[in-house]
Amino acid sequence: MTLIGIIPAAGRSGRMGAPKQLLHVDGRPMLVGIVEALVGGGVARVIVVTSAALREKLPRLSPAVGFAMNDDPKTNMIDSVRIGLDAAPPADGYVVCPSDAAGLGASDVRRCIDA
Repeated sequence: MTLIGIIPAAGRSGRMGAPKQLLHVDGRPMLVGIVEALVGGGVARVIVVTSAALREKLPRLSPAVGFAMNDDPKTNMIDSVRIGLDAAPPADGYVVCPSDAAGLGASDVRRCIDA
């Protein structure tokens, strides 16, 4: 079964004062941990939907990661999910995970997939 992960990560992070996707959790940017959890949990590819400005600040991510852009600050998370689905290759299923799910692990992703 081929699964694709979609990470909506184009949020404004207005309350945080900085992009929360880049805030460190367990010694690495939160977004890196989400990507690693999805890949480790069984998804074949991850589509990160983000803004061009944030993409420039991201560290190097897994080769399994592709990007889709959402540069409209007035959109909602569901709009980024739709952009990610449009950019994703055909698959048997899709796993949508917000970019701020700090502490998510591969075993959590696997349990969701198995359910």
